[in-house]
Amino acid sequence: HDAQFVLPNDGKVFGVGHSPEETGEVLKAAGAPTDTVTLSVDALLVKAPKRVILIDTGVGGALQQSLAQAGSKPEEVTDILITHSHPDHMGGLVKDGKLAFPKATIRMSSAEWAFAKKNAQLANIVKVIDGNVKTFKPGGVKTLQEVAGRSAIDQSSLSRLRRSAFSARSFSDRSLRNR
Repeated sequence: HDAQFVLPNDGKVFGVGHSPEETGEVLKAAGAPTDTVTLSVDALLVKAPKRVILIDTGVGGALQQSLAQAGSKPEEVTDILITHSHPDHMGGLVKDGKLAFPKATIRMSSAEWAFAKKNAQLANIVKVIDGNVKTFKPGGVKTLQEVAGRSAIDQSSLSRLRRSAFSARSFSDRSLRNR
């Protein structure tokens, strides 16, 4: 876990294109307050026999503490897969102007890296991580296989996985079974 934001249910960030009342009904059905939307920023940690992989790094909030609670240190992370180059996915790559994960190779699609380099919000992050990024062609099936020698899952599958109801445990179990 990295961060949490509580925003008003006003349709500006969450439920865009729907009325606050429509969004409120969905929130109510989920047992949540109907006047606010709670958004969580999380990263996924995958421990493999020879790799420690992070999928996204959040905004740089509580990720370091969460990793410590999971028994991992920043210098143990070998690979970071960035699903897309928004600040809430890349913000944790840098801490105090330095690489937050000094031994990690940062992997992202070439299109996302090109977008990041043009995004003014990411300029300071891009400057720090520039020499540690390895890109891949979007849609390739080598992503996790290349990173961890595990199952071949492409970028779009990882994006769908992050949005699904799978827990980190079920993802880890499935990845390790697919050797």
